[in-house]
Amino acid sequence: MSDWMLGSGFDTSMEGDVSKSNNRLWKPKGSEKKILFLTSGRNAPVVWEHGYQSGGTWGHFLTCLSQAKMVCPMCLWSDANKGKYRRSKVMFFTVLDIDGYTAKDGTKKTNIPRLMGCKKDVVDIIKRKWLSRMEAGGDLRGSIFKVYRPNSDKSASVGEDFEFVSTVDLTVPPYSEFKEFDYEKEFALEPDRMRDVVERLRVEGTEASSYFSDKVATPDSVKY
Repeated sequence: MSDWMLGSGFDTSMEGDVSKSNNRLWKPKGSEKKILFLTSGRNAPVVWEHGYQSGGTWGHFLTCLSQAKMVCPMCLWSDANKGKYRRSKVMFFTVLDIDGYTAKDGTKKTNIPRLMGCKKDVVDIIKRKWLSRMEAGGDLRGSIFKVYRPNSDKSASVGEDFEFVSTVDLTVPPYSEFKEFDYEKEFALEPDRMRDVVERLRVEGTEASSYFSDKVATPDSVKY
């Protein structure tokens, strides 16, 4: 098992969570779209990660270093800033955004591979859908769902209402050309980038400036 992975599939505990990159699934509030799962319910990787703002926008992520028993600068920074950008436990699925979007030139883009990152509440919802598919002799992989995101600031960005639509044969076109994301690459540990990001946050003027500079970084400094 890779250092970034806490487990795989629904047997992995999602307990312990304290709380857009271009390839991640995101839905506006009050919207609905169809997605096709390319990841089996047994093989979805789970990882601790930090989401943070850069340039005033969200959608930036770093895999937490502490799960590999390394000192994580972002965890230290978060501790000094009242939990801001603290790590979250996330389960990931590769899905096809079937509906896609309309580009600025009017071109319709469909069947777009996306990473769908789900926290505990959404994982519980999808797990029930997975069990239903298993009872029907199927799996999440190859299943199309219509997903709705409630019009609420607290609603999950990937949606919360999953309605099964149908199954497809992933061995025939157009679906046979799509593969799961390379999770080893997507969630690889990046200590140098992590230090650069935290240093930028520190320089920008945070409560963590003196705390982080003076702190002796030892494994005991990070709460696992």
